[in-house]
Amino acid sequence: MFWGRISYNFKKLITAQNFEAEYQLTVKQYKLFKAIKGDPSDNIPGLPGYGDVRSKRLAKTWEKQCTSDEFRDIVERNTKLMDLD
Repeated sequence: MFWGRISYNFKKLITAQNFEAEYQLTVKQYKLFKAIKGDPSDNIPGLPGYGDVRSKRLAKTWEKQCTSDEFRDIVERNTKLMDLD
């Protein structure tokens, strides 16, 4: 008799109530995070050299830290591309 390997994949439901606790970002900051990072699967380039950690850090302090007009233009373009409203 052969016993296969059993694995369980637990998925967590993200709601408005637990969103900030799960991602450590507000909804507005999360949109910025996604715009900064980009989305290669949708052919949306992000800021060069910014991955998950760096994008998250910049999203939290965007208004104070971003002084580059080029970066602002890229993030504004990405925000418009990703906006579903």
